[in-house]
Amino acid sequence: MPGTVRMGLEETLLYLGRWGKYQMLTYFIIAVCMNYPTSWQLYGIVFEGPSVPVSYSCSPKPEIGLAQKNDTCSQWKFVEKIETNKAVPSSKLQQVVGNFTYYYEGSEPCSKFEYDPSQLGYEFEKSDGTIQQQWDLVCDKGTWVTWSQVVFTVGALVGATICPPFADYFGRRKTFFLCQLLMCVFGIGMAFSPTFASFCVFQFLTGGFAMGNDLCGFVIACELFPKDMRSVLSPLIYFFFSTGSAILTGWTIAFPKWSHLQLAISLVPLLTLLYYPFCPESWRWLMAKGRNNEAEFYLNRAAKFNGLKPVDRAILFDNLSENNKDVPVKSEGIIDFFKKPMLVLYMAAMAFIMSASNLVYFGLNLMSGALAGDPYINFLALSLVEIFGVFIAVAVVGYFGRRIPIMCFFFWGAIFLFLSAIFSKVEGLKDNLGEDKLGKFITSFTIVGKIGITASYCIILVYIQEIFPTYMRAFGIGITAGLGNIGTVLAPISLLASELEPTKYWIPTTIFGIVALLGGLVTLIIPETVGRELPATTEDVLNMSHTLSPEEWKAARHQAKLIFTFSAKSTDSPDQGVENIAFEGDESRSPNINSSNKL
Repeated sequence: MPGTVRMGLEETLLYLGRWGKYQMLTYFIIAVCMNYPTSWQLYGIVFEGPSVPVSYSCSPKPEIGLAQKNDTCSQWKFVEKIETNKAVPSSKLQQVVGNFTYYYEGSEPCSKFEYDPSQLGYEFEKSDGTIQQQWDLVCDKGTWVTWSQVVFTVGALVGATICPPFADYFGRRKTFFLCQLLMCVFGIGMAFSPTFASFCVFQFLTGGFAMGNDLCGFVIACELFPKDMRSVLSPLIYFFFSTGSAILTGWTIAFPKWSHLQLAISLVPLLTLLYYPFCPESWRWLMAKGRNNEAEFYLNRAAKFNGLKPVDRAILFDNLSENNKDVPVKSEGIIDFFKKPMLVLYMAAMAFIMSASNLVYFGLNLMSGALAGDPYINFLALSLVEIFGVFIAVAVVGYFGRRIPIMCFFFWGAIFLFLSAIFSKVEGLKDNLGEDKLGKFITSFTIVGKIGITASYCIILVYIQEIFPTYMRAFGIGITAGLGNIGTVLAPISLLASELEPTKYWIPTTIFGIVALLGGLVTLIIPETVGRELPATTEDVLNMSHTLSPEEWKAARHQAKLIFTFSAKSTDSPDQGVENIAFEGDESRSPNINSSNKL
């Protein structure tokens, strides 16, 4: 399909400054508005319904039943009660309570459970601190909590499919704040759910709009800057997701009852709606829709805030000069892409590494309650180490490319996850190290492994946007990200392999390690893209080599140096190589670049 690449806006954004005050302030606010509420909704279930069930016992009233000693899910059925002074010998089970003797015979499911969250280190209320306690999701319902997590991730998968087209049609800003509002509304619905079924319905809807909120916010934030900044700002935005997850730990301590926690993390984000009048619409989207006056209005607002004169209309809208001339793109269709087996292989490989990253990333957070030590500290540590992973990814993505760092970070995660599983399973280590020290080793290995998985995920967010030709970019990113969400859905399901017993959590840990290892190997299938102009045609992708020449590496690293030294100079001169435009595409089609996700 024919299209054009408009360069006037790029020159205008360089005029505003790569690190302009207006862009950076807006980026910060949007990043907080999108990541904090989304991370709270995504990981709230870790405390509202822990993957490791809260300890429980059968404790029926005497006139209803008698708990069985060897079966916490069953009770002896009540038959009759007689005043103790009138009781006669009987072969039936009996207990004396006050002045009465209660008789029991036959077995039946337990009618009432008592819970002890303190055995796992939680500060929950004993009656209804979690959804497990609220609706007695134990015994034959023991896996229902896990399946509720699946419901949320399926909702996110649907949201990732449905919301982007609305953002393309109605605009990023409107869709972003609408998703934020609906996410909060349905999140509040979760808090007041009268039944587990209604809780799951609201959870599905909350997951869908949380993903829409995340995707639209990602686009608004990243489209504020010149295209060569995206390789840094795309992964950096998830610094805020990590800090949001860390803050959730404080919420859980402040609100030990699940419904109060859910209500709090749904009400507070409503404050972000106050930013709606001040939030700019994506100027790329406005220009793609022909709404140039509005785009100019927002750009001039940014220029004024940055202490600059209004933008030059001749540069912004004049596409007649040699530098701004429309660049024709070869007419091809999606069918042409699928006729090339190598391109289909690249797409499949990209979908796999995205799915692998999501599976391990989300699975490790869900498993935090099974690690030795305080569950709150474990979750906090798993969140904070992500910050380290984000900064490592930002530091290496420009200098060392996409392909090799992703592979190395996957291997990093796999090695430490395998160590965690080995220390959990090998007999004799507990006797040699002691249970407490062994638990600390296992927890430490898991946390360090999370750093590698986080770093690989952040680089994949850039990589996924650079491998498809222009005519296929929107569709390719959407399909790949959609398939990648399958890993998010499988994450809670993989925990069932442990039968939700802490002593068997080495099984999902091993699964995560194998998946990470495979992710690293599969990455080698895809060509390197750093420092290269985005492919416009099928042939451009097929002609990509898997490694760069020394000259290409030099140009790419020079460009990275300019960005990290806060240079405002354009990097598209011949002696500096061609900038790697992570988001470049057919502007007239407004491609779905908002397909990056944590689920």
